[in-house]
Amino acid sequence: VHMLHRARESAAMHGGVGRLEELVAGTGAQVLLSSITTMVGFAGLMIVDHGGMVTLGRVMVLGTGCCLLATLLVLPPLLYVLNKVK
Repeated sequence: VHMLHRARESAAMHGGVGRLEELVAGTGAQVLLSSITTMVGFAGLMIVDHGGMVTLGRVMVLGTGCCLLATLLVLPPLLYVLNKVK
């Protein structure tokens, strides 16, 4: 969500097509940091004795990691191919 919002802001400032370097530099590090802190928080569930909580922790860490990879590795090239950024 934050990456798409930043792409729209960049497009508004640059005549309809955003700049890829502004998108990644403007939000990439913040998305990475917030995802890592979320993953660390859910990883804490993996050290308890309750099996359900361990499973929930694993699923949430895996899901957040997959979302992070999609946001940083898939979304920018997709926006480039769709001519939303250059």
